Amino acid sequence: SGPSARTGDEFKGSVNMALDDIGWQIGKYNIDVVWIDSQSDPAKASQAYEQAVVQDGIQAGVLNWHSSVAVSCMEVTAKHQVPHFFGFGATEVVNETFAADPDTYGYWTSKGWPTPRKLSISYVQALEDAIASGTWSPADKTVAIYGEDTDWGRSFGTAIKEQLEEVGWTTIAEEYFAIDQTEFYPLLNKFVDLQPAVIAGTSTAAPSMSAFIKQADEVGLESLIIADGLGWFGEWYDLTGSSSNYVIDQIPGWATAEGQAYAEAFEAEQGFPPSPSAGGLSYDGANFFIAVAKATLDEYGELNSETLYQFVQEKLWTGEWTY
Repeated sequence: SGPSARTGDEFKGSVNMALDDIGWQIGKYNIDVVWIDSQSDPAKASQAYEQAVVQDGIQAGVLNWHSSVAVSCMEVTAKHQVPHFFGFGATEVVNETFAADPDTYGYWTSKGWPTPRKLSISYVQALEDAIASGTWSPADKTVAIYGEDTDWGRSFGTAIKEQLEEVGWTTIAEEYFAIDQTEFYPLLNKFVDLQPAVIAGTSTAAPSMSAFIKQADEVGLESLIIADGLGWFGEWYDLTGSSSNYVIDQIPGWATAEGQAYAEAFEAEQGFPPSPSAGGLSYDGANFFIAVAKATLDEYGELNSETLYQFVQEKLWTGEWTY
């Protein structure tokens, strides 16, 4: 539930498909899934995660969406020594927490996305290339930064701001908003008055990002919009329509026959299209965990929190085993 509920729907659908493929069984073990609702809230997420450990007896965790939730839940996996696999939380805070004390925080075993700085640089290169080639000629190199007020939003905003400034851009505004905000007229009218060449930012919530794009069109904002995350939900164009024309977002595509077949099967089963960034990567993440679990069982003859974590330390982190 919460502002990123649709992403949760994609996670559920893709995980169910991955487990259907193996008959919900790994060796002699039947796989029982406990769904943890983060509600896009770090405190509620960690409480729900702890409940899943204490009351439901989960022995491993898989996937997560928000950076702030990842940072919060790292404390729970460390406390209860439950290995968690393929969390999406990208913020450098996850890396820093892990690196500060791997013995404690190593239970957040593997990270599905790199830090925002490694993702945001592509936008900077695209803008600079467009100017250099004469494709785009802004009156000046001014930018306004925007984004959700979370670890992810601020990490991305800080990264792209610094990267743009390094190549001669001037930041004239920096604004962050609640992850569930859907009314942006005052903020967007401020940007209209400032007239930056570019506004650059991100949101992980479909209602927020789609409302931002549509309202930017309504108020007549003429700045080039970088909207990182617009394509993280499969129905992004249904939600934004032509308001998303000329908005820039880096979206992976279904580049292989296998990916296209998955997307078609997902839509047939779930009734809506998946995003490569949410449904696609969560399907990969679920299959990554299944492969780890199978390899753990083959290696140690038993499947539980302890053997999974032992496999992580001895095989995954050392690079001896890869997916």
